[in-house]
Amino acid sequence: MFIAVNLRLICSNIYQSKNNSTKLLRIIKGYFVNLDIKVIFDDSSNNKTNGTVINGPQLLASKMYQLSPHEDLSLAMLLLRPNRSYGDQELLREKTSVTKDNYGTVDKVYVVCQQDKLLKLDFQLSMIERNPTNDVKVIPKADHMVMFSKPQELFACLQEIADTYY
Repeated sequence: MFIAVNLRLICSNIYQSKNNSTKLLRIIKGYFVNLDIKVIFDDSSNNKTNGTVINGPQLLASKMYQLSPHEDLSLAMLLLRPNRSYGDQELLREKTSVTKDNYGTVDKVYVVCQQDKLLKLDFQLSMIERNPTNDVKVIPKADHMVMFSKPQELFACLQEIADTYY
């Protein structure tokens, strides 16, 4: 759920003009140019570019799990799966639109992971700015996989959120 929401927020901020699925895939590929990420574009006859992103071990080790225990990184490498990106812009806008009706009905708290090298701090802050929250919590020295790099701190943060809002 947490990951799905974040992906929806990221996509809703990128997919604002036509043919941006290609743009997103090219941004992903360019951002990780020196790492072992693979971006594969599908042939599409309907002018709606789809693609697949496959994260490699270097990406996981240097951008996602750099502060996490080694055994969690090893397990993640064994469980790697391709991620799809879809080019149907109308459907994507409909499903990921961040509006008061479909997203603003619950209290929102964003947990900032200060050492996240995948979603860097400035990007996390821009997501918060574009999609206001009730509160922002910060976990210092947490990488992208905060549940592995700082599990006790994440638990304490989630417990505080639950006590405050629910």
